[in-house]
Amino acid sequence: MQEVSIEKYVEQVRGGFQYKGYIEIANIKFNYKLKMSVPMNQLDELEPATNIDEIRELFQITLDRNEKEIELSDEEFGFFFSMIVKFAVDFYNNPQTRSSNEGLLEHCLCDEDNPINSTLGTSISIGITSSGLLNFPPDICEMLTAEKFGCKFVC
Repeated sequence: MQEVSIEKYVEQVRGGFQYKGYIEIANIKFNYKLKMSVPMNQLDELEPATNIDEIRELFQITLDRNEKEIELSDEEFGFFFSMIVKFAVDFYNNPQTRSSNEGLLEHCLCDEDNPINSTLGTSISIGITSSGLLNFPPDICEMLTAEKFGCKFVC
């Protein structure tokens, strides 16, 4: 197992549907966008996905490094899914996030066409950062040292 430094950031674009942020793995930064085909508050009502294609349709992840989009294999998607989606769901379910998404603030955060935003030329966003160390098994270390990811550590 390889201990690796991780920093994650998630920002709400459209509460329950769209998020963006970054994951920094061993000082290599990956930007991402997460879009869900079903709002988070309805996920528990769905039948469980039976294959990776259904999961990819439900949770659409776009990942880039240095502004170059990275095409993810199913295995790579699974890894980034585990890093991004749980973080976004935890952020969505955080009581402070839920509180911020109520009333007038909700309209400013979630409605890009809101007259308040366009009239004042403002934007409001909420997000959260988390950092720490994770132990990666050799196969994950090896995957992340591929050229498209560019991480440098001993596997």
